[in-house]
Amino acid sequence: MLLLWFVLSLQTLTNLLTIPRLRVRSPRPGFAPLVSVVIPARNEAEHIGPTVESMLAQTWARLEVIVVDDLSDDATAAVVRALAARDSRVRLVEGGPHPEGWLGKPWALQQGGEAATGELILLVDADVRYAPEAIEALVAEADEHTGTSMFFVFPHFEMRGFWENVLMPALPSGLFMGLPVWLSNRTTLPLLGVGGGPGNLVRREAYEAIGRHTRLRNAVIDDIGLARLVRAFGCRTRTLQADHLIRLRMYRGLGEIVEGFTKNSYMVFAGTLPRALVVSVIVPLSHLAPWIWTGLAVASLASGTLPRGSAVLGATALALILLTRLALFGALGFSRASALLMQPLEVLLWQWIFLRSTLRLGILRRLHWRGRDYPASVTAFGDAGGIVRRPAS
Repeated sequence: MLLLWFVLSLQTLTNLLTIPRLRVRSPRPGFAPLVSVVIPARNEAEHIGPTVESMLAQTWARLEVIVVDDLSDDATAAVVRALAARDSRVRLVEGGPHPEGWLGKPWALQQGGEAATGELILLVDADVRYAPEAIEALVAEADEHTGTSMFFVFPHFEMRGFWENVLMPALPSGLFMGLPVWLSNRTTLPLLGVGGGPGNLVRREAYEAIGRHTRLRNAVIDDIGLARLVRAFGCRTRTLQADHLIRLRMYRGLGEIVEGFTKNSYMVFAGTLPRALVVSVIVPLSHLAPWIWTGLAVASLASGTLPRGSAVLGATALALILLTRLALFGALGFSRASALLMQPLEVLLWQWIFLRSTLRLGILRRLHWRGRDYPASVTAFGDAGGIVRRPAS
């Protein structure tokens, strides 16, 4: 266990030191592609206005903002229409019912991709805020790295209140600890593809070559699936740290966090019931055992006896965990108190979410999200894992 946490700590440090930072700059003169910002929106009346406003405030003027209203029950479409009446760069696509075999969001993205006319297509969620220089910086990145087909921007995660500060750090922690992004940026291995709702900037030729979102039609994690699919076609993707330019408050409160991750944690971490059983044992054991062994070591010292070697190793592992969390949380602007004190509660709650997800998707075979029920004939990342690698044409 000490070896496991040594490896995870080393990987976290390597990622922190090597993931490139999105620099505020302009592309070279003469490079002026049209950027199509595609935003799928279902019942996002509260968030879509500020998101679109942040796009319209960009220093990069050559852009169009395409919002796909995914059959919303609220005023999402009305908000976008008002913005379109004020600025001709905004376009509302009134999405239709998703065809058989499609999930709602991939279908909305497919419709948005069909409507987009830009050489660069930026796929973002409806609740993300971009600083004015963000898209111009991304265009400059695309100009410099001509051999890269997709760029993912890692945002600053806003967390408010107790539960958000306990649970939400697990998402970026999982990326920095669990995935060798330093290697991902240097290879085209599909398994190492990284993407997300804060922003996937993809070149049109690559997007068309993979068939837009058709191979991601039943993907619960379509944004990571897109990165894996692009890489499966032999193209490069690149992850950029952009927490100084992009911010996101992903979920609000405990209820939204639980529902949001119930829909996908089983598919992401298991996908089958035997794997779910393994995950349910290994994850709590590896994360909570160091706390238990440290407690035993302290109890031994309190009783006047020396702790056993296993207790010492467990306490050393815990010290490594806490130091790693302190470094990571400090670098990402998260609560240091949460880094030191909240890991056991975080692990237990995430275990509950995972078991809840396993019950719904793995046993009951149903997926419920944003007012819709889907049969659980879904995938985590679409067809990305089953495609023979070949260069994009």
